[in-house]
Amino acid sequence: MTTTQRVGITLLLYCFLPQAIQAEPLDWLYEVHVPVSARTQELAEQAIDVAFTILLIRLTGRTDVMQEPSLAGSQALAQAHVNQFTYTEREDQKGDITDLLVVSFTRDTVETLLRENKLPLWPADRPSILLWLTIHDRNESWFVERSSHSGEKIFERARTRGVELTLPNEKDPARANLTTSSIVGRFWLDLHEVSKSYSTDMIAAVDAERTLLNRVTATLTYWYKEKQFDFVIEIDSPDNIERDVVDHVVDFLVQRQTIYRDQQTVHRLLVHEVTSVEVYAEVMKIMNNYDFIDRCEVARYNNGVLWLDIYTPSTELQLIDLLIDHAEFEPIKAQPEDSSTSFNKAFRLIED
Repeated sequence: MTTTQRVGITLLLYCFLPQAIQAEPLDWLYEVHVPVSARTQELAEQAIDVAFTILLIRLTGRTDVMQEPSLAGSQALAQAHVNQFTYTEREDQKGDITDLLVVSFTRDTVETLLRENKLPLWPADRPSILLWLTIHDRNESWFVERSSHSGEKIFERARTRGVELTLPNEKDPARANLTTSSIVGRFWLDLHEVSKSYSTDMIAAVDAERTLLNRVTATLTYWYKEKQFDFVIEIDSPDNIERDVVDHVVDFLVQRQTIYRDQQTVHRLLVHEVTSVEVYAEVMKIMNNYDFIDRCEVARYNNGVLWLDIYTPSTELQLIDLLIDHAEFEPIKAQPEDSSTSFNKAFRLIED
């Protein structure tokens, strides 16, 4: 049963210029590249089905999303959600050319599908990730580099899962101060010093050691939101190191950011300093463009303060975190104008 509750949050609009309010672009998540062996109608239809599965994996964060009973038959309707498709080519490190079908899906219809089937939502504004990956095999160890075959596999998997992931640049002079022993020996000060120049939201350091019976033990350390997290996982084959490491990093984020649609909450937001029609229009535009907001309605307007009812599956804390993570608002101290409503957070729009 869907339940509804109302809470209040205060937002203070700091900048009056409409161009200062920009929604995070989501188009890249809705464009999927699928290799095809030939440019035929039959293979294109098959590739669209594959692309649709990848799209739902990206948007929900779940690799098993197509097993949902509510999606039975939805893949057969994948073409109904296609905006357009075209062909392009990709050249690998060996110079081999592969045809790709580039499928662009219609955001509105796909979001409706997810909402009607009550599927989880992983909001599209996701942390950028720097991945340090070392592989140990007997007495040898090495970093996985951007230009290597393993690097290509990592980027491809990250793209499938819907994250922006960076591997360190092997030509970076600062790398001279860092070796695989820095990861194995957990010399984190060295690692963080070199990582500063990448300015990512999350750092992942992984040591994958090949063991007997051709298995792999991976030790993973993450730094996210000023906290450190440690894990150890077993990987069944060296061929799966790249896939399993990327999946673990992504699943770590999905578990912390996914919104589940088991209830709908109405959050009362107050946006201050709305002093013109232009500012009002931009506020409504940005709120309605967030993928974690189902609907935004104006409750009232009084003395430069816009009262909004936000319909969303997000909890209060999730909504607050999402507003902060989108880097368009920052927390401030402010007093609510209506003492009959419970308010505990206020924000200021960050000026570009």
